[in-house]
Amino acid sequence: MNSTIDAIKANLFPPAHSAIDDWTNFPWDRHQTIQAYKVESSQALAIDVFGTIKVSPERDRILGALARMCGVPDDGPWTLALAGC
Repeated sequence: MNSTIDAIKANLFPPAHSAIDDWTNFPWDRHQTIQAYKVESSQALAIDVFGTIKVSPERDRILGALARMCGVPDDGPWTLALAGC
């Protein structure tokens, strides 16, 4: 499992790494084998984007702006949780 985690980390945007607390028990994919190490992995992309936002000091501003663009209330503070698919 350590080599898989190393491959996943190598494929992720480094600031997103701290969004995952427990690399071994993270719900990577409940239906298949782990694919987040692949260059075109949708799960890796989601972790890159949302994981980076999750740990950003600007999280509330970013998510508030996205909410406004979608026409929903932009009240914070915001919480963002990464979950498996």
